[in-house]
Amino acid sequence: MSTGDYVFYLDSDNRWHENFLHAMITYMNACNLSCAYSALDARDDSDERRFIRGREFDWLLCLEGNYIDLNAFGHRTDAVGAHDYFDEDLKRLVDWDFILSLTAKNRTAYAPFMGVIYYCGDGGERITLTQYQGAELENVQEIIRARHRRLNPTGRSEPSDGCNWQALLDDYLASCE
Repeated sequence: MSTGDYVFYLDSDNRWHENFLHAMITYMNACNLSCAYSALDARDDSDERRFIRGREFDWLLCLEGNYIDLNAFGHRTDAVGAHDYFDEDLKRLVDWDFILSLTAKNRTAYAPFMGVIYYCGDGGERITLTQYQGAELENVQEIIRARHRRLNPTGRSEPSDGCNWQALLDDYLASCE
């Protein structure tokens, strides 16, 4: 139902860095991308860093295990096709399934900057801690993989070319002065 040119997602327990949206849209426009994602800084209940996640985009690697968090991901509205949706039958991994759908057919790249502070503590009713555990998780992951292998048998996605992120970042920082 979005009427804007871009869609970004943010869970209530996470937060974006101040210029996240501006930086992502600038990067997507400059590199002619339909989808992009940034790095995230995962923090625990004491706001201590647990890990940092961010790496170059590789659809086949993402198919094996999700490394793109929806809170760090954005896309152009027109990147969503008629068959791209959040699968409401899934209790967990909905974001991974959706990201695989979009990135399989849209030009996608990693924006190498820290865009998101991601909560990964033990508090609350986090889906990660309450849904699909153990063998059930593995079964659901394999169902998602099989679906996307069938939809994208070559495992190819639109490659990103050498967009000079550092030059874009330098230009952006200069504009903030």
